[in-house]
Amino acid sequence: MVIATPSTSSEISRTPQRARERSVDIIIILYEQGIEEITSLEYFLNSPTVHGVYIRDNSSHPHKVSATLHNRDLIHYRWMGGNVGLPKAYNNAVAECDAPFICIMDDDTAVPDDFLEKASAYFIDEPAVYLPLVRTQRELISPHLQFGYRVQVIADGDFSDATHMSGINSGMILARDVFTTVRYDESLFLDEVDHELMVRVHEHGIPIIVMDDIVLHQSFSYDSNNMQADIHRFHIWKQDTRTYYAMFGKDGKRAASIRIRARRRNLIRKYKSLRFLFI
Repeated sequence: MVIATPSTSSEISRTPQRARERSVDIIIILYEQGIEEITSLEYFLNSPTVHGVYIRDNSSHPHKVSATLHNRDLIHYRWMGGNVGLPKAYNNAVAECDAPFICIMDDDTAVPDDFLEKASAYFIDEPAVYLPLVRTQRELISPHLQFGYRVQVIADGDFSDATHMSGINSGMILARDVFTTVRYDESLFLDEVDHELMVRVHEHGIPIIVMDDIVLHQSFSYDSNNMQADIHRFHIWKQDTRTYYAMFGKDGKRAASIRIRARRRNLIRKYKSLRFLFI
């Protein structure tokens, strides 16, 4: 299904493209795990559509690329010297990519065996963003509708609202030329990074294409019962929430304060500790 943002007035072209013109670079950000633990790495290293796999490692120490990995020469690995945040790691990788298309992947997202082969059939001549369907065990989490800072799940499979269409990074494919217009906002660290990028995509009238016959499955593994870890995580989330919501003026700032207070209350109840009052 093709969706053009309202400000895109030109007719979308579907000129057939040669193999090089359809090739894809993959970007994956690591954090405190080995390269071989990336869920879909084997698929990407064996896909004829993949030009390169750009791994940026935000771990506290570097990891080695195993000599036994098939097609390991496709891997472009860089340790970032510690956790520099998602946007900086993404932008660093984008700057090195030279395939016409770039796919942003999570390390824990499973992809079907024909993911990129199906996706390449959607590619158009002009710079665009391509969204697969991403599901958890409970619901469809991408694409979704975005109304300012509010996000609404699409429960009925209707992807026709081009004005508010948005999605998350998992499996998102962007024409490399999109990054001549937008980039990941390095004032953020971890949260709302993809939402902020999609706001910019809409502002510049970049077409958004929903690949509604491609389904990826994501597992959320974060379920901490470690208070110190949750203190650290809350601090990052609070800062990113304030930064992102401030884009939407006074209403956004009020909404951020409400969300922060609610999450703080939940953490105080969870740990029966007032330490979260001082974060």
